[in-house]
Amino acid sequence: MKIKTLLISKSFLIVVLTIFSIIGALSYQKNSLQKNFNVEIARLGQERVSKIVQNVYLMTKAMSEAVEHTMAYNLRVAEEILTKSGPVTFIPEQKVAWTAINQYSKESIQISLPKVYVGNVWLGQNSSFSTRAPVVDKVKSLVGGTCTIFQRMNKQGDMLRVASNVEKQDGSRAIGTYIPRVNPDGTPNPVIETIMQGKVFHGRAYVVNAWYITAYQPIWDAGGKEITGVLYVGVKQENLTSLRHSIMDIVVGSTGYVFVLGGKGAQKGHYIISQNGARDGEDILDSKDSEGNLFVRSIIDKALSIPQKAFNRSIPVSIEKYPWKNPGEQKAREKLAAITYFAPWDWVIVAGYYLDDFRDVENRAEQAIDEMILSVYLIAVLALFFALIASVVTAQRIFSPLEKAVLAFREMSSGNLDIRLPVSGNDEISQLGHAFNDMAQNLRKVTASRDELNSEIAIRKQTEESLITSENNHRKLSQEFATVLDGIQDSLLLLSPDLKIIWANKNATINRGLDEHTSLTGSSCYHWYERNEPCDNCLVLRCMETGLPQKTTLKTAQGKLMGIKAFPIKDASGNVINVIEMASDITETVRLREEATRNSQLASIGELAAGMAHEINNPNGLIILNLSTLKAALLDALELLDERFEQEGDFQFAGLSYARMREEIPELLHEMHNGAQHIRRIVEDLKDFSRQEAAGVNEVFELNTPIEAAIRLVRNTIKKSTDNFSTRLGSNLPSISGNPQRIEQVAINLLVNAAQALADNSKSISVATYYDEISNSCVFEVKDEGSGIADEHLLHVTDPFFTTKREIGGTGLGLSVSARIIKEHRGELSFEKNHPQGTVVKVSLPVTKDLDNA
Repeated sequence: MKIKTLLISKSFLIVVLTIFSIIGALSYQKNSLQKNFNVEIARLGQERVSKIVQNVYLMTKAMSEAVEHTMAYNLRVAEEILTKSGPVTFIPEQKVAWTAINQYSKESIQISLPKVYVGNVWLGQNSSFSTRAPVVDKVKSLVGGTCTIFQRMNKQGDMLRVASNVEKQDGSRAIGTYIPRVNPDGTPNPVIETIMQGKVFHGRAYVVNAWYITAYQPIWDAGGKEITGVLYVGVKQENLTSLRHSIMDIVVGSTGYVFVLGGKGAQKGHYIISQNGARDGEDILDSKDSEGNLFVRSIIDKALSIPQKAFNRSIPVSIEKYPWKNPGEQKAREKLAAITYFAPWDWVIVAGYYLDDFRDVENRAEQAIDEMILSVYLIAVLALFFALIASVVTAQRIFSPLEKAVLAFREMSSGNLDIRLPVSGNDEISQLGHAFNDMAQNLRKVTASRDELNSEIAIRKQTEESLITSENNHRKLSQEFATVLDGIQDSLLLLSPDLKIIWANKNATINRGLDEHTSLTGSSCYHWYERNEPCDNCLVLRCMETGLPQKTTLKTAQGKLMGIKAFPIKDASGNVINVIEMASDITETVRLREEATRNSQLASIGELAAGMAHEINNPNGLIILNLSTLKAALLDALELLDERFEQEGDFQFAGLSYARMREEIPELLHEMHNGAQHIRRIVEDLKDFSRQEAAGVNEVFELNTPIEAAIRLVRNTIKKSTDNFSTRLGSNLPSISGNPQRIEQVAINLLVNAAQALADNSKSISVATYYDEISNSCVFEVKDEGSGIADEHLLHVTDPFFTTKREIGGTGLGLSVSARIIKEHRGELSFEKNHPQGTVVKVSLPVTKDLDNA
């Protein structure tokens, strides 16, 4: 059989087997594919709508957290503005009449309340937005949103708006409206309940005529005992437009959408966010589907049944199916809704779509499968027909050119008569081989030249592409480098040898109080410090001269510590051509490091004190225990010794006459017992001082207790500093609450400072405690005749790291820590001049409320 015939038969056989295998496999898989495809579409649809409702929940949660953080910040701003404006006071002699309107029931009552002043300004009864209201309008101008100051109406705790920029429906300020302690349905108002417990309320609340995201903080009287009002900030919930638009823009399937319903209370079943916002506020609670079921109630019930807890992985979702017929439709269509509940806002979030939205996809898939199978059948029939024709034509096309090529190749090779190739065999392939060898021999040189040219072209092309890539990378790296440097919080400057600024990052401009777009390039660095010549001992010039990195620390006029570093940039010869200067604010870093060192030292003192207590208490306890035994034994022995004295007269006892020892023995025993008890008290005081109590420990104690302990601990320091130390501790002082060890720590610090301030032992220190009826507080006072505090230092003595004793190891943290401790106890720390010289330091601590009320 010739090669031509063999090639045709085998080619046709391979095509036939392949086609029939494909047809059989497709026929078998058709039904299974259709079924799985429909199930998968339904599953994917439900997963998609569940994912959508989960994403809306996360969007709402993120917005809620962001708004709550904003409210916390706004409340701090409002508190700061109220504090700086002056104390909130009430003038009982100056009363003003109010028509107080319940913000829920709209019922009104007539009341008369004292005028409310902030500083020296009366808040007035300003209901017009054309007239600026104190405090609240300033808060709004700084942070936006709304702000209100409430006045307590009665003992029950109803709160009246006396200054507000919340707007009523008639466009006026909402002053005169009030929040009742008890809601119209008899339930306690959560805002007032929280405030009356002395806590800050954060969350969603009804304000006058709409729902707001709010923060309320109690306002205390001057003594800090009674709540007299409330400070409020908030933003209307419906003003969160970005969230509303994001939810309304979501499309589920072809015609589905996301909507939000109220879950509880007065807004239950009302549209909060409807499709395109067209039905917002509408009540659809009792809406029925095409079968008469109250599907909205079912949706809300399922939402409220979802457990509210911290979701670690996924947000739970409920599914509701119901038939729904839109106006103009012939019959109801099955609808599927995914439901979840966002409790902080009482939002029932629903994402729904019609099941037949995906029916077109299923139909198209089934049609595509049928068309594919039919196409395969048709192609198979045509393939068999064309395979036969193609096999014959292909074989003819292969072998006919070969026969003609043999003659052509021989003619081409006839130009070189010296070359002859041996011929073996008589078939066409052998003849083609002879002709190809002849042609290859003649074309070898041409092929070599062509390869060389192609190689050169490829090299040039590769070089051009590498150059373009390098330029792009360089441009990208330059942009990224500039972005990174601008993102650094420190100030960076590139300086020339003549101290000209070549380049500066964005924060170098901002940290100098300039607009970030202001250019520093070309100016001298010392001009920005208002100098006409380089700074003394200039760090940059020193870096230029030495060629080594330099660093230093400077303190600014504002009290900040700045770490300044300079790094040289050298050329190939090692010469400094430029300098990079970096300035960092290291105030907080230094403070934390020094405070950590101090805490470590206190911990070491604590361990030492605990060890001392153990080692001293054990033998001292034996002394106290054995003293009673020794005393009893000596008293028994004295009876025998007295008899001997009467019989023999005076005799030697322990190196002394018995008559003298008889009088001194009881006194010696008494002194030994007092000495042992004194050792025990000192050890207990050391243990109390060194004990690492939590800052939040709250005990009820008398002020004299930690003061007496502190005096015992520093008595030796006081004795070395002065011969005139006196105490005047008040009796029957009211109890105070807090951490006695922390108060003892403050007392020790103040006593040590007073001792260090004395110039010689003739100067005096006095300590006093007493009760101040005006402020209802217990006062601890330390008065010394030392060097005193300079006027320019009075405002900074409690600043961290401020010290005038740096040369003797002062850190500037003692008074700063003491001030913080007193503030934690809601007390006051004050400094006054002691005439003719010295300082008076007063610590005022409020009396315990529970005891005061009793």
